[in-house]
Amino acid sequence: MEHDLSNQPVFKGTKRHFWRTLLICALVGLTSLVANVRCLRNDFTNWDDPMYVRGNKLIRDLSWHGIANVFTKTHVSEYYPLNHLSYALDYHHWQLNPFGYHLSNLILHAVNSVLVFVFLSLLLRNCFASALAALLFAVHPVQVESVAWISERKTLLSTLFFLLSLLSCQYSEASGRKKRAVLYVTSLLLFVLAVLSKASIVILGLLLFVQLVGLKHRPIAGSVRYVLPFIIIGLAGSFAKFWVQYGVNTVIEHHGGPADLTTFIQMISVFTRYIVILLFPMHFSAFESNPVGEGAFGPWLPPSLLVLAIYAYLLWTTWKRNRTTFFCLVWFPICLLPVSHVVPFPVLMSGRYLYVPCIGLFAAAATLLDRSIKESKSRYSLRAALLAIALLLLCFTATNWKWTAYWNNSLALWTQSVAVSPDSHTPRSNLGATYDDLHYDQKAKAQLLLATSMVSYDVVALSRLGGIYFREGKYRKAEDTLVSALRLNSNYWLALYYRGRTLRAVGLRQDALEEMRKAVLYSPQAHMPRYYLGMWSFEDAEFEDAFEHLQRFLQLRPYGVEAERARELLINVSRKLRKGP
Repeated sequence: MEHDLSNQPVFKGTKRHFWRTLLICALVGLTSLVANVRCLRNDFTNWDDPMYVRGNKLIRDLSWHGIANVFTKTHVSEYYPLNHLSYALDYHHWQLNPFGYHLSNLILHAVNSVLVFVFLSLLLRNCFASALAALLFAVHPVQVESVAWISERKTLLSTLFFLLSLLSCQYSEASGRKKRAVLYVTSLLLFVLAVLSKASIVILGLLLFVQLVGLKHRPIAGSVRYVLPFIIIGLAGSFAKFWVQYGVNTVIEHHGGPADLTTFIQMISVFTRYIVILLFPMHFSAFESNPVGEGAFGPWLPPSLLVLAIYAYLLWTTWKRNRTTFFCLVWFPICLLPVSHVVPFPVLMSGRYLYVPCIGLFAAAATLLDRSIKESKSRYSLRAALLAIALLLLCFTATNWKWTAYWNNSLALWTQSVAVSPDSHTPRSNLGATYDDLHYDQKAKAQLLLATSMVSYDVVALSRLGGIYFREGKYRKAEDTLVSALRLNSNYWLALYYRGRTLRAVGLRQDALEEMRKAVLYSPQAHMPRYYLGMWSFEDAEFEDAFEHLQRFLQLRPYGVEAERARELLINVSRKLRKGP
């Protein structure tokens, strides 16, 4: 007989039950903090952190005007205002100290872990299974990317509001008519906040429909009416996301080519890879460009078809025998739908995509273990299970600490990613960019040459490679490389910046000025083009232009060797302007 999910709210009942629940919540939260606390020692990385935090001017102003800008402007082809608002709060308290941003991620994950326990307590009506699933969610190494990467704040925030919305729905079903309406509206508002944090959380309506029809045996028509507002909100969020992306020409081809069938077949292999990662988290890589082999019929396809058949059989069996376990199992593929490349985007698979889907598999596994212990009717079975669980959690925590160390800085992150995925161009390109930032020109050059030999369309790698050739005095090579980059993206500021310096070095002063002005036009927050425009304008006796560019440069970059030089030049420019023509 199926249990009603909502007839006993988790914090109501006997006093003993209340304190037990509170103690487990504290245990889950504390375990999550301990397993991920290593991230507090980490720095920013060069993977999206400069766009979302260090170069994001939306987060610098927490006034009413600044908050209005957060909700009315897009940033890096996305519209996630709550994400930027959370960064703005961090910036207000911590400026650009990465500790504060990591602390926020750490706390959000701990709160999410507690909410997972509360929700599963309502769903499973099994304290042991709910606690075990929540602990697995808290410490599993697959969560490291979402917690240790500052730019993944959107996943943590959207999950927070998603779980709160889900819980409001559960509690509304156990309440009186007036309170039920209030909680239902609250759930809708929380879901809006979830979608404003990250659009891929849009599957709540589908999950609620499966729960109502499958677990509570509600009529289909009534269930559709109940979930319709959630579906509308989800569709609106998806439309907003893709309108922003398509509006700035960021459409990405399906992986493996333009054929949708190819992507569909590859996603079967990805589904199996995800299950393997959850069962055996053996290695870390921040980026895998082709994790299931070339084309549709890669080496993962045959075993993946078998796994898919077994999974379908489990769904059919649990639908007949235990609808709660069925809901846990179907949760996994439903939550993967937004990242299944129905609409294409750059990354085929990633550990961060499992942050919400893994809840269902952990709940199903915990329920199965609890049932096995009870059926064995042996006290030694419970002791052995508890010992195995403790060892597993310790192993996961140790792996968490190890993997979190890879996120310590850009050099550690991309060195490890290259070691795991040597045939992927993106880790090599990013490692080359890291070496370039650290002024290790030869190491940067080696990685960038490898990256550009793998693909011909890496604008960043070509631009940085052109910059290295410029610094080496190989102006012809620099010019050819930078022109190749600009053919791919004529608006990319770094290629324009280095081409401007190259043209200036060979005496084409006017052409150099035009390229550098374009760099400023297409990237107003880039400080180095401003610096050189200020210097060149001073050399050409264009003192008003020099004053404007140097002043703007100091606003963007008030410290460093270039800043000291800019201040000296600004003093000289001011004297020239006072003297007049």
